[in-house]
Amino acid sequence: MRRLALIACFAAAPALSQEVQTHRDWSVLKGQGGCVATTSVGLKEPGSGLATLAFYDRNDAAVPATVTVRVPLGADLASDIAYTHAGRDDAVGLAWQFCDDRTCLASGAVSATEIARLQRGERVFLAFRPLPGSRALILPVSLMGFTRSWDAVQACD
Repeated sequence: MRRLALIACFAAAPALSQEVQTHRDWSVLKGQGGCVATTSVGLKEPGSGLATLAFYDRNDAAVPATVTVRVPLGADLASDIAYTHAGRDDAVGLAWQFCDDRTCLASGAVSATEIARLQRGERVFLAFRPLPGSRALILPVSLMGFTRSWDAVQACD
């Protein structure tokens, strides 16, 4: 339940004052409910986000994080959303949760093994169908700064 409150807190980000630390391509947002590591992928124009990823600390050694991904409204919720590491055949699947008037949100639990893989990596590739019947959109997501950001999230008080 605390995780859902934290996610809701950061979902309303513009309305709340937050401290921001930037570590290369990742940022750590510190708000009233805790901290979150986040990055966005988009076009050159500000606010043109195609996807925003956020990692929340679960305070659980075996499954230390929850990841959320926000994509523009209209995504094909009947199809899968997942990310994969370059050179790997397996993907980390996420589950669609809900859509609001601007975005759709997917989430999933992240194991300790997967956190370590993210910390060693340079990028992952996020794939989803932006519209029903469309081809999958595959977005490269930089991991530069993820380790420092995740460390800051875990140290957040």
